[in-house]
Amino acid sequence: AILAAKGLRVGDFSGRSLSSGFTSAFQINPDLPEATKLHQWYQATQGQGVTSLSASGGGGRGPSRRITIGDIQELRQNLDETKAEYFDLKATLIFCRKYEFDRPPWYEACPSDSCNKKVMQVDEGQYRCEKCDKIYPGRSLR
Repeated sequence: AILAAKGLRVGDFSGRSLSSGFTSAFQINPDLPEATKLHQWYQATQGQGVTSLSASGGGGRGPSRRITIGDIQELRQNLDETKAEYFDLKATLIFCRKYEFDRPPWYEACPSDSCNKKVMQVDEGQYRCEKCDKIYPGRSLR
């Protein structure tokens, strides 16, 4: 499957990374010429010849080895729990669950720039932040 993403932030710390925000949008198998071309290329090459954009991994601790999820399960039995292990994992998202409206993947937060605490709705369109001890006419979704 092809995943098209819009509105992602490109990060530079310890290689390249992508972060999504509230305005980001995703579409699976979009009807775009670029997606068709990418799918045809992958079918023909199985992704061979792709090079990583990241020079290192594991939070800036230098290059780390690339392993599979199966390898992780095997390694878990022999890991020293007092020492951190770092590795790169190449994964493909094959399913993205739809969220239920009563449990969205965000929370209602204080709209103040200096506060990220959860707010409670007190009236229609009125939200109270316990930390700031204020009632706001709106809230931020984080």
